[in-house]
Amino acid sequence: MRVVPCSVAVAIAVSAVAGLHAQQTVRQAAQQQVNDDIERMLPQAMAEARAWTVGSLDLNAWTTFYRWSQAVQTWKKEANAGAAPLLAEGVLFDCLGRFRGVLMGPIVGEDPGSPQMIDDARPAHAVKAFDAALKINPQLIEARMRVARLRGQKDAKAASELERIANDQTSSPLDYLAAINVAALAHARNDVPKAAAWYERSLAINPRSTAAAIGLSIVKPATAVPFEALDANDLYYTYPCRVLTNDVAAALVDRIRLVVSK
Repeated sequence: MRVVPCSVAVAIAVSAVAGLHAQQTVRQAAQQQVNDDIERMLPQAMAEARAWTVGSLDLNAWTTFYRWSQAVQTWKKEANAGAAPLLAEGVLFDCLGRFRGVLMGPIVGEDPGSPQMIDDARPAHAVKAFDAALKINPQLIEARMRVARLRGQKDAKAASELERIANDQTSSPLDYLAAINVAALAHARNDVPKAAAWYERSLAINPRSTAAAIGLSIVKPATAVPFEALDANDLYYTYPCRVLTNDVAAALVDRIRLVVSK
């Protein structure tokens, strides 16, 4: 057996202890850096979370949407259901997609994830449902209008489709909604001349349009619109969470009643 001289053994021990202290010092420094980063970043992260969350949906409101989603999922499984449940599903997610930053319970048919991920997925879910409905029934004007609005923010072809619907005077009130959405999209892009023209077009279709009057007064301040003559229940503000195709709306109500009665 090899014998290590005492002086060498002491030197090895001292070296090992020094190495251990060095490792501990490195770990402590690393941990301190992590702690410093957390202290620095946490206030910003909390502020961003507060900024993203604008509120929460109360139980009664969430229950309404939940029953709607239950009814749609059951309806889609019916024989010969056709495009109707897909339109109803699209409207549901088109509606919920506008509730950005609003916390609520889960919805049937929705992939789980963080609230922000769900917010980002809802418009795409609506587009998918509308596309499926139009594949079955290409003449479903409400689905055409809604999907064109969703895509029109980035897709010039979809924006043109909105204009075609707006000029189709047989589709009222969808022609009005298409026109005011064309105006709103142009306004969001700071295309003032086009926004003004389409706000005026919207008022020509619906002279009591509050949304068009307000929008026009912003992009064209010299234009005076008598606000006392406007509609307090402008369809532009109420349509996002309503199915406008009458037979589909009636069928959805019947199926929600069945869900409630169970």
